[in-house]
Amino acid sequence: MVGMAASDINATLFRMFSAEKLGYKNVFPYVVKYQDYENLASLRSEFEKYQLVIAAGWKPGHSHDVDALMFASLFGVASVYSFKNIDGIYTGDPRKSATAAKKKTLTWEMYRNIIKETTHVPGASFPIDAVAAQLAERMGIGFVVIDGRDTRAVRELMSEGLTTRGSTILPTVAHS
Repeated sequence: MVGMAASDINATLFRMFSAEKLGYKNVFPYVVKYQDYENLASLRSEFEKYQLVIAAGWKPGHSHDVDALMFASLFGVASVYSFKNIDGIYTGDPRKSATAAKKKTLTWEMYRNIIKETTHVPGASFPIDAVAAQLAERMGIGFVVIDGRDTRAVRELMSEGLTTRGSTILPTVAHS
């Protein structure tokens, strides 16, 4: 529950920062959380009135990456912007391996080969958890991973919808 409270605080701070930059009338008036996830579809018409909707985590034992995918699916978007405490995806843990190399662009298959996990590991240090990675691949949704503390990268995303920083996992393209 402490982790969920921290998620709510972070989302609230980001909502306030975003509203100051984009204008309060352009940002959904509260942080989406908890019981709101049970009613996302019914809230869609309200969400669509705003340029930006900020959400905190849903419930303990459920990753925020999966939460983000729920919104991506609701709105039919091809990519999720994921603000982490790392500046991208590396071939290994850069805190433990001097040879870990940052990947600018990769596929879900490449990502799965890096993390080598197939189940959710609470507290694990993966840019995107294994369950969300599998779900995103099936849904055809990509992820852009940036360091949420990097104000330049966040500004680029907010103003241009892309950034030169971070890593991009490409959406999966369905083959017929």
